[in-house]
Amino acid sequence: MRKLLLGIAVFSSTFFYACKEKPASQAGATSIEGIWAGSDYSTTVPNASAQIIQAGKEYTKATTYTFNGDGTFIEKVATFESTGNWVLKTDSLTLEYTVKQGPQDRKENKYKVDTQNDSLLVLEFKLQEYGVEHYTFRRKN
Repeated sequence: MRKLLLGIAVFSSTFFYACKEKPASQAGATSIEGIWAGSDYSTTVPNASAQIIQAGKEYTKATTYTFNGDGTFIEKVATFESTGNWVLKTDSLTLEYTVKQGPQDRKENKYKVDTQNDSLLVLEFKLQEYGVEHYTFRRKN
């Protein structure tokens, strides 16, 4: 009986370990590995001023992501460089920062993936009840 229980415990732990969430590079999802440069920005925030929209476009165009196959990333925004880990699921991308530089103090960003193919990545960021922002990136390599 002990051997049977031990066998079930070993099988269960192996099964749960194999099924746990992995970075997209390991989970078989479409890969975003590579370098992505910001190219456009839009928002659905009502009454967003032209200055806010222009600032969003400039911020996005100053942003570059390098997504590595080991699930790590480098984010460059103008002169700031941040690092962390990424997880891509079917329709979401989570960036968990280990080192964050710049004006924002978030430890984690969660995006809805609107579009993803070999050359284009469009991410949606929900601003609570205010609306959403869309960030467009193009593959550099």
